[in-house]
Amino acid sequence: MGNVYFRLIATILCVLRLIQEYIEFSVSRDSSEYIYNIYNIMDLFGNGWFVAYNFFRTYYSENVEPMYASRVMLMMAVIFLGLKSLALMRIFGEYRVLVRLLKESFKDIVHFLVILLYVIFVFATAKLALYSKTKYQK
Repeated sequence: MGNVYFRLIATILCVLRLIQEYIEFSVSRDSSEYIYNIYNIMDLFGNGWFVAYNFFRTYYSENVEPMYASRVMLMMAVIFLGLKSLALMRIFGEYRVLVRLLKESFKDIVHFLVILLYVIFVFATAKLALYSKTKYQK
């Protein structure tokens, strides 16, 4: 029964955060500035996914497909809210350097992954060419 109360309180808090984001959006001078800020998007999607997850958990708990969908919603909520909380760690001086280092590492890893995927593709093609049978082989 405690899990139900926790989900209820968490949903209420997320709805309050969504209302706060709506108020922040409505009082902003330039709506495009608010929309293009990545932290606001993380707040909106994270809290929205969490509310949707709790909706599916409450009303579709017997059905299998919405349960899988609700797990995906929870995963997206955790990712968005986790990234937002990681960004908020920049407030503290000790963590500011570590957050920036992590951010730069993820920027640089894209180039490495492109090269890695290319090399895997080349070796897979070479192996396929080596072990594939032609119509002349038996």
